[in-house]
Amino acid sequence: RRRSAANSDSRTSGRAVPASKSPQAQTVAGRCANLADRPASAKARVLRSLRRRGFTLPGRASQARGPGPRPRDNYEKLCRRNHYGQMLTNSINYLSLLTESIQRITFVRSSRLACPGGPHGFRLVGFLLFWRPIMPSERVVCFVDGFNLYHSIDDLSRPHLKWVDLWSLSEVFIRPKTQQLVRVYYFTAYALWMPDKVRRHRAYIAALRARGVIPILAKFKNKDRKCPKCSHRWIGHEEKETDVNLALAMLNGAYRNEYDHAFLITRDSDITPALRLVRETFPRKGITAIAPPRRGHSNELLAIVPPLEKAKIQEVHLERCLLPAVLQDAGGNIVARRPAEYDPPV
Repeated sequence: RRRSAANSDSRTSGRAVPASKSPQAQTVAGRCANLADRPASAKARVLRSLRRRGFTLPGRASQARGPGPRPRDNYEKLCRRNHYGQMLTNSINYLSLLTESIQRITFVRSSRLACPGGPHGFRLVGFLLFWRPIMPSERVVCFVDGFNLYHSIDDLSRPHLKWVDLWSLSEVFIRPKTQQLVRVYYFTAYALWMPDKVRRHRAYIAALRARGVIPILAKFKNKDRKCPKCSHRWIGHEEKETDVNLALAMLNGAYRNEYDHAFLITRDSDITPALRLVRETFPRKGITAIAPPRRGHSNELLAIVPPLEKAKIQEVHLERCLLPAVLQDAGGNIVARRPAEYDPPV
């Protein structure tokens, strides 16, 4: 106020106020007179404060301030410039995150965007862009041990729960704000010596394919059996390659960086060596062990998986994630029908 009053007086009188009689000089003289008995650090602090406020200190060129901008005005312009610079930096960061998110999108089937959660696996996904940073989500791939899950559901004596949608079941354990399910693998094999089970199994795999699940088939091997008491001989069947396929898929996906977090639905401890190798080679990749219904976790798996990274399938999860009775492809053709044995109870 003193400076503005002095400037207004000088403008009205048509002449500049002498530096020795201006309020600025009197303020500086009063402040400097009080510094006689104060420490050097206090003197320096007061002098810096006076310089920032635009006062001319003794010993410097003392002259009347002209009509140009005051130092305070320059300081305010500098603050505004820094503010605009910060806004520009935020805009550049936003654009870089947006570019990285767009690069992760893969164009398939006539440049249509893949939608893994869609009923046919492919649809056009729309994006709403807001003026805020887009945080990249964690890619999740689920690996399902088909026989381990099947036998645990079979022990429930509720056949309709076998018609479960593995994609929806995997999404139950997803953290929507930070994770995104990108792929589901289903490892199984056909029991060719049982025609009824093969018929239902083929229908189930066709339905899972329509939901975007990737089945990986193994095989059964014939093996001679012998009774130790009566020496009776027969041909048995032993499942082969399912555990090996699951372990190879996990390792291959980790090396090709197809996922950031892996869901493993099994209780079989045979997968432990592959799981340990993934943890040692890629320590930043997360792994969640999901136990089948009414089955506990394997101690070998829990020794590798962190305590907080484990979950369990409940019967209510299966009830909420059943497939529809009829599934169609993108052209409207029926690809799978629910077997009568899997119809829900009335």
